[in-house]
Amino acid sequence: PFVQLDTQRFVHYSAYTQTRTSLLYRNVDKVDVKLYGLPESELFKLTGENQYQIWDTYAVPNEAGNLIWQRSYTPDSERNVAIRQIITLTNKAGNNLPPGLYLIESSEPTNVPTPQDGTVQNQKSHSVIVLSNYQLLVKKADQGQSLAWLTDLRSGLPVAGKVIRFVSNGQP
Repeated sequence: PFVQLDTQRFVHYSAYTQTRTSLLYRNVDKVDVKLYGLPESELFKLTGENQYQIWDTYAVPNEAGNLIWQRSYTPDSERNVAIRQIITLTNKAGNNLPPGLYLIESSEPTNVPTPQDGTVQNQKSHSVIVLSNYQLLVKKADQGQSLAWLTDLRSGLPVAGKVIRFVSNGQP
């Protein structure tokens, strides 16, 4: 049995359109998915030093306060066949999410023994979702000034008057 998000660890989607993602599952009776708002400070933790160790045991702080929704899906498949479940990312009312940072989490059902040693684990799969109306392209210079272009995802035109902050180790 397995449940796994079908996304990279970090993904960027346009906030202009309805956002859909997917997960894959096999040989499970239920699939649980949670969507959280992700504080900016947490993004810096997940992209900074020791990020691999942080991802292994990561949990959103103040889970109840940041939880947008929790959904359960009942798989409809035969055994030993991997199935894709499409998940539409909306707010609680079913409307498109506003631009922002989100974390989606899927988990395997509890009490599933791992094949290696028979221990029982509840594996989680996470993905950070950045919803934005913009795309940022950065040309980093080894010396001197770097360049950044901010464009609108709908029109492709440059966006004027927006402040762009560069952050290193959580500091501007």
